[in-house]
Amino acid sequence: MGAAHTGPVLLATGARALAVAGRWEDAYARLCGYQGIGRRMLDGRQVVVIAHAASGDTDGALALLGATGSVEDPHARQIATDLIDRTTALAKAEEVMARDDRESSTLDRWAGRSKRALIHENASTTEE
Repeated sequence: MGAAHTGPVLLATGARALAVAGRWEDAYARLCGYQGIGRRMLDGRQVVVIAHAASGDTDGALALLGATGSVEDPHARQIATDLIDRTTALAKAEEVMARDDRESSTLDRWAGRSKRALIHENASTTEE
């Protein structure tokens, strides 16, 4: 393998190793630093989409998928479809969790007021 080909191989291998270790942000930074993100659904773009989704930026991940160049290769098309499906599911799960957190917070505030009211009521009746 000639010297001209070792750069892209090392970049892809390094980004892949970081991704396998769950270090998506580091893999993303490495790809950005070496301009390893193309418009096609190859390793670099896949890592960037997953890095965005893993950090909670599902809108950014879906935008990257939408801006991906024409996906003619059936394998690449399947990868893009899977990433869209998984990112969409993650976005929906985040919405549900956020709604549950808001509802839980409301219930906690209500329960706290109720508990204070009961304590106050009990204190008033024991003083009499």
